[in-house]
Amino acid sequence: MEASFPASTTTIIGASATIVVALAGCLIKQRRRYEISSKRQSSSASRSSSRSTRRRRLTNTTTNPISATGDSSSPPVYYVDEDHNFLSNDYLRYKNSHKISPENGVLRRIYYDDAAGWQKLEVPRVVNKDGHRPSNFDEIILKGYEFVDRSLFIKDCIEFNGRVALIIRPHGSGKTTNLSMLDCFFNIKPTAEPIPREEIFRDLEIWKPKNIVRQYFKKVPVIHFDMSRIKGTTWAEMYENIKRMICLVYLKHKYLPNRLEPLEDREHFEAICACDRGLIEADWEKAFRDLSSYLYKYHNQHCFVLVDNFELPAEMAYDYDLKAGKPFHKKALAFFKNMFTELLKDNPYLDKAFIVGSDISKRSYFLPAHVWEYTLSDSNSDKIFLDKFAFLDHDMQKLLQQYQLSPEDREAVLEGSKARKVGKGTKKIQLYNPEIVWRLVSERLGSSHKAKW
Repeated sequence: MEASFPASTTTIIGASATIVVALAGCLIKQRRRYEISSKRQSSSASRSSSRSTRRRRLTNTTTNPISATGDSSSPPVYYVDEDHNFLSNDYLRYKNSHKISPENGVLRRIYYDDAAGWQKLEVPRVVNKDGHRPSNFDEIILKGYEFVDRSLFIKDCIEFNGRVALIIRPHGSGKTTNLSMLDCFFNIKPTAEPIPREEIFRDLEIWKPKNIVRQYFKKVPVIHFDMSRIKGTTWAEMYENIKRMICLVYLKHKYLPNRLEPLEDREHFEAICACDRGLIEADWEKAFRDLSSYLYKYHNQHCFVLVDNFELPAEMAYDYDLKAGKPFHKKALAFFKNMFTELLKDNPYLDKAFIVGSDISKRSYFLPAHVWEYTLSDSNSDKIFLDKFAFLDHDMQKLLQQYQLSPEDREAVLEGSKARKVGKGTKKIQLYNPEIVWRLVSERLGSSHKAKW
């Protein structure tokens, strides 16, 4: 006799079987996820162990002071040689390699010495072993030199209401450093960076206003050139150096031809990079304007133009006119006037331009008429850019205190700096020339605070 079950019992048994099958499926899936995760962790641990072994092998028996702490959250480490070139791990065998490690948001330099191993620079250097300081902003930061924070100059440039600013300051005021800082902050560089620029700016004042960082950091194409490289005792010699300088600026943007259209633009770009002798003088006068249009087509963004030592070539041509009797001053002045008119006047691809120099005179002035001039002779204490090319009283006090100078040495530095007073009444302030200050401080400190590379 066959057993029979009520319909309700059959339904319950079927539902239970379905649940059991579903649970079994979940367990199988969970087991598979666990196995995959275990394999990934094992592979990651293996790669990490391999890298650690390789690094220990390449660094020989040298002790790494950061990894020795056992802190797994140690910041990244970057290696450079004595010429400021960043190295991959394959080159750590070099005896004179250096190590950079951001600690608490500040880049610290650690240099290698066969006798002493890894050593840390507790106090930033003032000058190098020859008694000089680098001018480039990123080199000052990365090589462990003292830097008086003038990064809010970037904010002043963003808020500048004009289109072209000419800033005249004495020699040694930090003009080259400030322009290279603008380039480092704004410039779009599609190529890979050996060290993240975020690490360079993270501890500076400009990093605090996040709206500026989000909107402008590494988001503006930049044309940056230094006219002090243009030299020559004849117009032919100076003209060749002008072409060479323009060629070097183009090569900084050698990624552009990949997306340049039409073909004529690409061919013109490559002709400039090759210093093609088939190009006429008018082509070189328009070269920077053409470059601004190429940058706009590639990035869909108007560019910044940064010009350092704008007056030096014209001054040199004028001096040789007087000494050698070989007049080419008018020829040089006409060329530069045409070049800057093309670049700065009615250029639809230009956002803003910042031009710096040490002197302004009729014999060396060739800029368009719409330039806004900023000099010390007519400055008051609330003028834009005024405090960005000099040290102020509070900067001097902080600097002298950091290096623990004696009261006599502090007084000597302050007197020797010959501060310039600007402004009127209660708004009068004192401006100290940075180059003079660094020289006086380094003399008082002696060789103990000179960089060893």
